[in-house]
Amino acid sequence: QTLGLDYSALIDLKVIFMEDMPLMSGSIHSSIGELPDLLSIILLNVTNITGTIPDTILSSSVLFNLDISNSPSLTGSLPTSINGLSTIAIFSLVNTGLTGSIPQEVGELTTMQYFRLAESDYNGTIPDTVSNMESLLGLDFHNNRFMSGSIPADIGLLTKLTVFHLYNMPGIETTLPASLGDLSSLNILNMYNIPMLTGTIPVNIGLNLQEVYIFVLSNANLTGTIPNSLGNMSNIEQIYLIDNNLNGEVPDSLCLPQYLSVLDFSINNFTCWAPCLWGRVEFLYADEFTFACTGRKLFFV
Repeated sequence: QTLGLDYSALIDLKVIFMEDMPLMSGSIHSSIGELPDLLSIILLNVTNITGTIPDTILSSSVLFNLDISNSPSLTGSLPTSINGLSTIAIFSLVNTGLTGSIPQEVGELTTMQYFRLAESDYNGTIPDTVSNMESLLGLDFHNNRFMSGSIPADIGLLTKLTVFHLYNMPGIETTLPASLGDLSSLNILNMYNIPMLTGTIPVNIGLNLQEVYIFVLSNANLTGTIPNSLGNMSNIEQIYLIDNNLNGEVPDSLCLPQYLSVLDFSINNFTCWAPCLWGRVEFLYADEFTFACTGRKLFFV
């Protein structure tokens, strides 16, 4: 079985879907990207396909969904002609062998809703032009060990974004842009194991994050105190700030969110907790320190 056959005669083909096909092998034929009505290519766990993804696919003006996951023998890079994907909504290449940088031209893909380039070996930076992808709902670059640079300063322009995954990225060297707090539709912020993430948590980060319910900034080198604005995240359920260099008091404002059930601030340098958190939060994890009001020692396992 192969994807290397000439598909040009199948002019009415709209969807290619293959899943869990270990016997499928060979490369992807360029004619697939030239099919006039092809809307969707989904290859999940087709582990033995090789070669590159043809530029005809990566610049198709009719393609709506490109989802290739767990095809580690695919190689090549993303071309600058990727801006030809003028109708793309879902672009997901996860656990492939693709390398190279992410072209600035992705910023022209204003119809894209989900952009996932995870578990691969891309290098270079996250293009600043990502901030122009105004329809984005999900953005995921996790497990790209060779990527470097910073988080785009204007990331907050993505006001429809609901999920942002950026973790296991040891080459990213950045501070948290203040505009993160403008991601007003965000549900999940997931950043951890970014050891060169430094600086402080922006003071107003929580003011507009009314929809976020999971907030993770862990295994980094953040310093300073926890801003009071985190208490404005009215739908927050879980906050993780594990293994940073944060200090000072854990603020009373964190007692305000009614759904908050998990706080994990272990491996930091806090001096005291807001007393209202004791018994208020179901799962409370931290190092040993003194309660501000009572002087009681608490030990968390």
